[in-house]
Amino acid sequence: MKRILLWGSGVAALLIVAVVVAISRIDADFIIKRIAGTTERTTGKALLCETTPDISFFPPGVSLGKARWGEISEGRGMAATIQSGVIVLELAPLLSGSVVVREIRLDNPVFEMRGSEAVPAKGKNASSVAGPSVAPPDFPADLPVELERMVLRRGEVIWDDGSGKRAHIKNINFSLENVRRREDASIQCDFAFDFAQNKTGGFSGTLALDTKIRYEAAALNFRQSSVTVTPLGGRIHKDAGPVRFAGEGVFDLRQQSLRLTTLRLALPHNVKIQGDIEMLLEKTIALKGKIQAGVIPVDSYLALLREPDPSAAKNLGAANNTAKKQSASDEETPWPAVDAHISVSGVRYGKLAVNDIAVDIRGENGKYALTSLSCELGTGGVLTGGADINMPDRGYATKFAARGVNIGNLLEALHKGRPAEGTADLNADVSIRGGNSKEFMATLDGGGLFEARGVRVAALSSLPQTIPGMSALSAPLQLVRIPFTARNGEVTAQPVTVTSQGIDAKGRALASLPKEHLDATATVRLLGLNLPVYARGPFGNLSYGLDPEFTLPGIKGASDALSGAGKKAGDTVKKGKQGTERLVKGLFGR
Repeated sequence: MKRILLWGSGVAALLIVAVVVAISRIDADFIIKRIAGTTERTTGKALLCETTPDISFFPPGVSLGKARWGEISEGRGMAATIQSGVIVLELAPLLSGSVVVREIRLDNPVFEMRGSEAVPAKGKNASSVAGPSVAPPDFPADLPVELERMVLRRGEVIWDDGSGKRAHIKNINFSLENVRRREDASIQCDFAFDFAQNKTGGFSGTLALDTKIRYEAAALNFRQSSVTVTPLGGRIHKDAGPVRFAGEGVFDLRQQSLRLTTLRLALPHNVKIQGDIEMLLEKTIALKGKIQAGVIPVDSYLALLREPDPSAAKNLGAANNTAKKQSASDEETPWPAVDAHISVSGVRYGKLAVNDIAVDIRGENGKYALTSLSCELGTGGVLTGGADINMPDRGYATKFAARGVNIGNLLEALHKGRPAEGTADLNADVSIRGGNSKEFMATLDGGGLFEARGVRVAALSSLPQTIPGMSALSAPLQLVRIPFTARNGEVTAQPVTVTSQGIDAKGRALASLPKEHLDATATVRLLGLNLPVYARGPFGNLSYGLDPEFTLPGIKGASDALSGAGKKAGDTVKKGKQGTERLVKGLFGR
């Protein structure tokens, strides 16, 4: 038995020596040619090794020197290079027919895309560019290969489409460890990035990723995941970060769906967002789930945004016009399908606050319905309603109701002082189209009703109290009612009515939003007189007064009848005219 064992050990040793000799005699040029041929058949371009690879048997593996793939010619093309690399396999699993990779290491890999080849095909002509459709891959139920460690050091990605859009990702460090069947693998990655568009400031910063991941049943299950993005410059100020994401989820490779079961997002200024989201990553992205957010200080975030360099405005405009002409005929925006409920604790902008916001969003192909919208104004009042959004046609419609709005608090929050006090209700059903404020103003259609009760106008309290009947104006206006309609930005309010103990008014107003012009007239019944008043002119420079056809002798006669003839009549008439002008300003505002 002992002799048999000795003979067996000797034969095994001879076999191993024979395999080593055979491996050592493999032609390195043959290996290089096989690598080049394989990459050329699969990618269209060959991987060229500038130095001869080293092949080892104990442990089995390959060490690569400098290698390159593709080329950049006249500012166009794709290319990749590495300075060195190592692939090492475990020997024992190979003898049993399994593949376990001990280590993959790539040093200084650089991938570069420039010119038209850096832009993927889009739109109606994409199918002709992409070639025949490819069946989705059949993912195995379990890992075909196990990996102990993969490391990528000091990597770099350069992208430039030739029209001013650029991306530079550098100092990429990536590690993947313990890729084993039914075990968690660890991924760590960090890099610096710089995105730019036509020298308009761009956005630069760093990103760090840390997660546990497991492959099971053609799905990637990840947990203890964290992503931190830190802005360093460009359009977004460095104080806008860091932004931290944490969560767990599943990415189904067959269904191309991503489910985030515990999404948590932490923003500066102590803003936290959490939710449960499901995304289908097919031809059209589909989002479904619930999102909750805390109080969002909008003004604080707006202060962190930087305006683009004015010197680049002309170049930006020219580039955008060129891009629109090139893409208008063949590019279609892939709007996502959405079915989500969003709730926000509050939004703050200066003194203006909106609390307890809730809304449901549903739709697809850029057409969305916002329903069950509700919120509370921090200044007093509630808002309910909904909206329809048509992104491809740039059309927006809303139907809402505001109840119990505190007029004084709202005006003060809008930095308009407190020219009036009271409570207001508003019902509106309006629509707009376009992409900027001028287009919105010129396309406003619809109508609504504004009603205010218990209104105290500051201008009325300053009217001369020595005039008989003026003291009654110290009481609040019982009702101000303004029904309105709009067509192409031309707003008609008719009839405008004011009802109170000491004053009644009825009139109409025509406001042209595109021309920013107002023409309003009213008949005010005050002190037994029917006073025709007007307010007209540009929004920023309105003129007020009595109708020119209504002369002072008429006021004087009425004043004499009310207060009796006497020397004080002239003073009363003058005060009455001044009071009427103040009244008009109080009614129409300034």
